[in-house]
Amino acid sequence: SALGFKNELCNGKTCQVQALSAGFTGCLLSVYLKNNGPALQGGSLTITNQGHGCLLFICLWQDGTPLDDPTCSWPGMGCRDDIFLEENEEKVVTIDFHKAIETAAGTSGCCTTDSKCGCNLKGVATFAVGTQVYSKISMEISATFKLPYTCRL
Repeated sequence: SALGFKNELCNGKTCQVQALSAGFTGCLLSVYLKNNGPALQGGSLTITNQGHGCLLFICLWQDGTPLDDPTCSWPGMGCRDDIFLEENEEKVVTIDFHKAIETAAGTSGCCTTDSKCGCNLKGVATFAVGTQVYSKISMEISATFKLPYTCRL
């Protein structure tokens, strides 16, 4: 796999909401989203993640703690009265990765003691209202684990 982001399918079809671009300033991620349909309530945002870690001489992907919160509870989502995206709206949302990087830096050998293991994190963000998934974005990033943290796609 490689650094970057990708729009995944929702129930076998193109998702209603697509990420058009994404980029970091430090470890603050900005994603430009396009809603290709009717207005959407916030619903839930679930993020599964893995970090590349090492134990003795074995380096592999290890599961991190999944995040599952109401979309509109995230600062930077820009919800208005629990509406996440208006009909056919385009907007930039931001997600702060500092806490995730801080947590990853504290795990066993995730690049802090073995520089050869690669400082990579990968994850999937799934936006849904109930059982209806309207956006699914996978991403792999690299990060530095020394302050000030920097992340890149």
